[in-house]
Amino acid sequence: MPFAINGATDSIHVKKEGRLYLITAVFFLISAVLIGKLFILQVLRYNMYSQLSEEMHQTDKALIPARGEMFVEEGNALYPLVTNKDYYLIFADPRQIVNARETVKEISSLVDISDGEKEGLVKRLGKKSDPYEPVAKKVETQTMDELKKMNIPGIYFSRETYRMYSEKGIGGHFLGFVDSDGVGRYGLEGYFNKELFGVQGNMRASKDVFGSPMGTDDIDIQKSIEGKDLVLTVNKSIQYKACEEIKKGVEVYQAKKGNIIVMNPSTGSIIAICSFPDFDPEKYNTYGDLNVFNNPATFYAFEPGSIFKTITFSIALDLGKIAPGTTYEDTGEIKIVGHDPIRNSDKKAYGVVTMTEALERSLNTGAIFVEERIGNEKFKKYVEDFGFGRATGIELDSEGLGNVSSLAKRGEIYGMTASFG
Repeated sequence: MPFAINGATDSIHVKKEGRLYLITAVFFLISAVLIGKLFILQVLRYNMYSQLSEEMHQTDKALIPARGEMFVEEGNALYPLVTNKDYYLIFADPRQIVNARETVKEISSLVDISDGEKEGLVKRLGKKSDPYEPVAKKVETQTMDELKKMNIPGIYFSRETYRMYSEKGIGGHFLGFVDSDGVGRYGLEGYFNKELFGVQGNMRASKDVFGSPMGTDDIDIQKSIEGKDLVLTVNKSIQYKACEEIKKGVEVYQAKKGNIIVMNPSTGSIIAICSFPDFDPEKYNTYGDLNVFNNPATFYAFEPGSIFKTITFSIALDLGKIAPGTTYEDTGEIKIVGHDPIRNSDKKAYGVVTMTEALERSLNTGAIFVEERIGNEKFKKYVEDFGFGRATGIELDSEGLGNVSSLAKRGEIYGMTASFG
């Protein structure tokens, strides 16, 4: 019996040791998991949680700089063509509205709201679970001040800056516009967007549990830098007249569109540039077709027409291939195998004529005579050296390129037709 009792005792000891090992193993396993978890949180994911902590305890606010304005010289003064103006957005917190209908009535006594809009606004302001509802945009400062004095529960105001274009219908295409994100698009607004925008600043401050800044000592401000103003070479009076005349011309001749560019021949500066139809930069979001914003004077390629004859003749003069008194016999047409004959625009023949007469009468046959003397290769090189087919570098967004690729094709027809435009 004693032997049997000793065996049972040994068995109990083995079980206790087994449980102890199991508990120890579980303890080490749990410890390993916790250590691993802490390693992941404190080492591998340190940057992520550090950033989350900063976001919880700090607030960042972008400081948007005032956008640069545009001016034109008028006499000895500068006339503002594009400016900034502050308006106010009225918005509501429906949770704080006591009586939606009465609130709308009070606001509409100072702000123009139609009867149809009033009913919709009453419904929106009646949503007690809704924390935000816009009420009216572009409210003048004076109106906002009067509404503030009324101390209407749940009604708040936010300042908004709008881009103002003082002259309507005289340059939407060359001015461009600023979109809802504050980015300049098209025209000068697009081309000089970086300079006009300036440099955005930032304010970082520690905040309490309610999200409010804790104190001025904890505020770090990086000041914004205001955008630069532009003083344009455009002459306001000539610009106005150019737009007036191109509109009249399009309407009289029932054209689809028309463009005018007036340049200073000594400097190349733009004195006036206008296209019709135009668009209103302040109402850019009301146009459905984006092509409306492309400046027809700089975006699209077009055939120069007979004015190109002056280029052809100048090339030949520079090469010494012709002189003003050089003559040729004008038969009224040039026959080319495989193509229709090329004739003068008036369908007439003038016999023996000088280069001066050919240019004065704008004779197609004269331009072809000159181009043949130049030769296709030299003609192509000169045309490219003049800058045709390349961007001019005009300081307007979205400039298109011309196309002179046909001059690289084989066949005399391409040089001939290009010679007279």
